[in-house]
Amino acid sequence: MLLRQAIGELLSRHAEEVAGRLRSTQLVRRNAELEARVRELDENRRRVEIAEGLALAGQVGVGFARDLMTRLAPSAAAETAAQGGTAEGAARHLDELAGELVELEHGGKPRYSLAPVRLDLWVRDFVRGMGGEQPLHERHVNVEVDGEVWCLLDPPRFGRLATGLVENAIDATRAGDAITFRVGPLGPSASFEVANTGLALPPDLRQRVFEPFFTTRPQRAGLGLHVCKLIAEAHGGTIECVTVPDRETRFRVRLPRLER
Repeated sequence: MLLRQAIGELLSRHAEEVAGRLRSTQLVRRNAELEARVRELDENRRRVEIAEGLALAGQVGVGFARDLMTRLAPSAAAETAAQGGTAEGAARHLDELAGELVELEHGGKPRYSLAPVRLDLWVRDFVRGMGGEQPLHERHVNVEVDGEVWCLLDPPRFGRLATGLVENAIDATRAGDAITFRVGPLGPSASFEVANTGLALPPDLRQRVFEPFFTTRPQRAGLGLHVCKLIAEAHGGTIECVTVPDRETRFRVRLPRLER
């Protein structure tokens, strides 16, 4: 009788322990699901606020849009710090991005100072300014030039475009992958490419990467490639995303070519 009672108590305690662990596991899983949902809702809320702010920016001024964009600074700062930057640098980048976007969306083209530029030399100078053909965040950098090419550029603004494409390539690659700059004639156009090895973008994403607020990285605003598109168009050009299966992803800018 005592043995049966002892076994019964032992089984009862074991059942309670199992039930307790099960409740704890379910609670942890539920908390994780709730936290993920909260993060998703918070991200969507930030994007709605930014979209509304930029829509109003033409009426209330660039400062308002910049103030709104800096709301993304805390999340952007974490990624910037991971890449060796600072929170202040992240906020400054977002501030510049907002100003660029508002200016381009509200008649920025007439403000551009276009001048004849030899694009192949400009690209070499740009790469040299990044440190030359040396590893960039542990990525290998290559430059391929196919002859002399002239076009009309606003160099600082086009530099913003090139920097945006480089940042995108870094995000899309890992240590050991390659980032390649290509420049040369392409029919009646001047072609500038930033290509990277690594995972190729699926066809459905290639059609959406230039949409405002579209991003596959939650800590990003989803505006970088959209701004690149606006800058290319302000130069009278176009930008497209092309992939070579199992090889690389290319962002190609076509500009009107000058005959010299």
